[in-house]
Amino acid sequence: RAAWRLAHHRLTDAPPGRINRVHAALATVLRLCPSGGSERAFESLAEDFPFKLTNVERQVWYAHQCLAVLRYAPDLQGKVLGIFLDKCLEIDVEIKISDAGAVTIEGKKVEDEDGESEDENNGDNDGAQEIFDLEIDTGATLVDTPGKKKKMIKEGKDSGKKGDVDEMADKLDALMLIIFHHLTVTAKAYRGGGGANSLPHAVSPSDLFRMIIPVFFSSILTTHKSKFVQFVVLLVCGLDEDAANGAGALVEHHGGLYRDFAARLIDVVLSGGETVLRQRAACYLASFVSRASYVCPETACETAAALLRFAEAYM
Repeated sequence: RAAWRLAHHRLTDAPPGRINRVHAALATVLRLCPSGGSERAFESLAEDFPFKLTNVERQVWYAHQCLAVLRYAPDLQGKVLGIFLDKCLEIDVEIKISDAGAVTIEGKKVEDEDGESEDENNGDNDGAQEIFDLEIDTGATLVDTPGKKKKMIKEGKDSGKKGDVDEMADKLDALMLIIFHHLTVTAKAYRGGGGANSLPHAVSPSDLFRMIIPVFFSSILTTHKSKFVQFVVLLVCGLDEDAANGAGALVEHHGGLYRDFAARLIDVVLSGGETVLRQRAACYLASFVSRASYVCPETACETAAALLRFAEAYM
């Protein structure tokens, strides 16, 4: 733990050579003490990850150091991806999008034209709108809600609504970009036929899917108003389809991870479980099938049939 603290505390602006030497020391420690060493390393990674309000430069730097650990501790890849997704989820839910398209940060107050203030995020919307939103307008200052008075964001002295939203969006974009790049490079390295010889943590899209799917069902699906982190699953399924379409003789690919994902969501939708969870699963299922161009017609039809059965229960 002390070695990891040394690796990231006060080294943000250190020369690359110094940081590389610290990682070399960590690699030596893990090689000499393999029993339990990886678990302790993961605990340190998770505990020291910067808080969501930390500046984006610090978060990006720390994320890259976590990925550097995978060069000598590839067995931590699934857990590191889990940390990244959880951190992205924390930022994701902070960004609120109203039905009118106005964007705010969780907990910001709004006031109507008569000066009466209220918390804009106290609504009972189940988050379905956010799941389907593709673009947001961060320039709006007035929220014109049908049947209600116009509301205006109450800005603080030092930072306005737009600045707050942009800052949180930049953090989410930066972390998501790191995740997307890592998944793509990892899958392509494995697809090249070299496996772990070309990249220590190179694994197939199927293995990546098995790493992130527990996070989706335990965290993303159960989190209220998550909007953007879901696209990690869409990317991994797309990488699997790319591998299946261009599979060589050295690597076997079956494709169809998207069918596995859709089937899991359909099971949740048609289960007798909690209604809110089934509603969210239905939203994610519809969002996934409508966006992923590689989804086959059979899967789209199965999805439509499942959603119609779900809707029929309310008729």
